[in-house]
Amino acid sequence: MTNNKKEVYALFLPQFHQIPENDLWWGEGFTEWNNVKKAKPLFASHNQPQIPRDGYYDLSKVETL
Repeated sequence: MTNNKKEVYALFLPQFHQIPENDLWWGEGFTEWNNVKKAKPLFASHNQPQIPRDGYYDLSKVETL
């Protein structure tokens, strides 16, 4: 008997690039990286914030895509 179970994963792609709406609502240059950088450890072994392996990328740049 084969297992026909399907797994579904949600992919959330935050705004890791500057957009006019964020500039208007949150201030010039705001991206989700601003929130990531503010992360704090919540317990002893919680490794936060974590810097992305390739740095803080900008999804509006062709070389990133």
